[in-house]
Amino acid sequence: MNKALKRFLLGMGTEVVPFLGNLVPAWTMTVFFELKSDGNLTAPEAFVMLPMALILDAMGFILFLASWLGVDDYGVLDIIGMLVIGGWMLVRSSLKSELDKAQE
Repeated sequence: MNKALKRFLLGMGTEVVPFLGNLVPAWTMTVFFELKSDGNLTAPEAFVMLPMALILDAMGFILFLASWLGVDDYGVLDIIGMLVIGGWMLVRSSLKSELDKAQE
């Protein structure tokens, strides 16, 4: 299993557990470690993906704090995070593997 998939599954594991998913900024950590592993923290994709992950995590935390009012997102933020960040990681890893093949 490649590193990107392991990081994504670890991030999803913390999102699935309701208490941990709202206290640990899992999407932000997943994107940060994915970008840091390649030394791309100043790449243009970092300026798009990190704020997006921060927004998803902040919205989850706000909903967690408001849950005593009966507010729940029913997993909508998790689905959005899986589609956006998971799709980005999938495209990014497949492009990397194609570039590696082309360089050989």
